[in-house]
Amino acid sequence: MGISLALTLGDEAVTNVSGGSRKTSANAGQLWFEAKFDMEKLAGIKGGMFAFTYVDRFGDNLNTEAGIPALQLTNEVFGRGNIVRLTEFYWQQKLFDDRLVLKGGRLPVGSDFFFGLCEFINLTFCGGQPGNIQGGYIFNWPVSQWGGVAHYNITKELQLSVGVYDANPQYLTTSDAGIYAAPGIPSSRPGAGVLVPVELVYAPSGPLNGTWRFGGWYDNASTIDGGLPGIITVIPGVGGVPDQNLGDQRGRFGVYESILQRLTVEGPKAQGWYTFLNTTVADHRTAFQDYQIAWGVKHTGTFSFRPDDEVGFAWAPPT
Repeated sequence: MGISLALTLGDEAVTNVSGGSRKTSANAGQLWFEAKFDMEKLAGIKGGMFAFTYVDRFGDNLNTEAGIPALQLTNEVFGRGNIVRLTEFYWQQKLFDDRLVLKGGRLPVGSDFFFGLCEFINLTFCGGQPGNIQGGYIFNWPVSQWGGVAHYNITKELQLSVGVYDANPQYLTTSDAGIYAAPGIPSSRPGAGVLVPVELVYAPSGPLNGTWRFGGWYDNASTIDGGLPGIITVIPGVGGVPDQNLGDQRGRFGVYESILQRLTVEGPKAQGWYTFLNTTVADHRTAFQDYQIAWGVKHTGTFSFRPDDEVGFAWAPPT
């Protein structure tokens, strides 16, 4: 038919057995609706696709409820307001036998760049690391901003991606439905800048497949006029960290790597060992948390009677 619809519910219930100011529990989740329209089948536009996604988040933050002084969320699904957000609203066009893929519209930066998996409940190990530690101006799901992305497949295993996004903290609003729930355009102040990420992806094929990402970003907005006034960064779902004589800084930047690699093949499908390593270093002038390292392993098919189940372990320096 050319139309794909999906409705998905995710829920996370967590508790702290130690740490924090008190022992308690919290529950958070999200319900999201996704629609994709194959415009080649529907309207004869070869390589064209239109898509949109709405996300409704709900629940509480364990860090707040239990008084846990962590920079990253214990239950990663919490954050950006318990509201319905327009998370994706874009046109995608494939050209030159699919070697070039262009996207434009309302997009979360983390949907086209950074680490793409979320198999652990702690935000340290989930999703795009740069957006997790620089959430004041790099927006991961479910926040979107106007932008455009180009993916160029140099070879079957090598891809170069470049994006340009409107740098404006008003996309974080939880009070203006014309921005968070509709494809509105926020005012230029505060704003006045662009965010440009660049990423090279090496994806070796074969039995021991993987995805190796190396990238960086540059944001030319002022930390006063184009950032959140008086705030260095935003802890996802918690709030701001007051600045320390930050002043008017321009040219925020950072670099990152993200490696996901299969180590063994133990079955006909995905059974075996995998490892990942994510590292991000951000501009120390404008970042409260200017680096993060996360490493982990997982094993798929540990029990023969559950060949698709996974067991994982992850580690990161305290944050």
